[in-house]
Amino acid sequence: MSSQYSFIQYEKNYQHQFRNKLNNAEEPVEVLKIFSQIISLMLNEIFEEEIKVEYEDIKLLPNDDTEYKISDKLLSNPKVNEIFNNSDIKNIIFRFSNTAIHKYRSLNKHNEKTKLKIRN
Repeated sequence: MSSQYSFIQYEKNYQHQFRNKLNNAEEPVEVLKIFSQIISLMLNEIFEEEIKVEYEDIKLLPNDDTEYKISDKLLSNPKVNEIFNNSDIKNIIFRFSNTAIHKYRSLNKHNEKTKLKIRN
């Protein structure tokens, strides 16, 4: 039986910074960047020297059922794959993505209303 890992402490460490940045976001595209930035920072701390997580390795997909995508580069690494399959990291990223998607959609609606007002 494989080991179970828990990364709740990492979630708690990055949650405040994540929410602060989201609260200051004014455009939907900022939300996408914030999500990728914070998750890549968190994953780099988790994986330490095992693998370098780049900003582009994690993407928020606000218009997709999967909500986020992890690059094949990361998932093809045996250590990363083991942690993703034997820990709470998927749930943690899901919670971050859920919050980000909510903010993204809210900003998107606000931008649409603003564009309509400007055109009229």
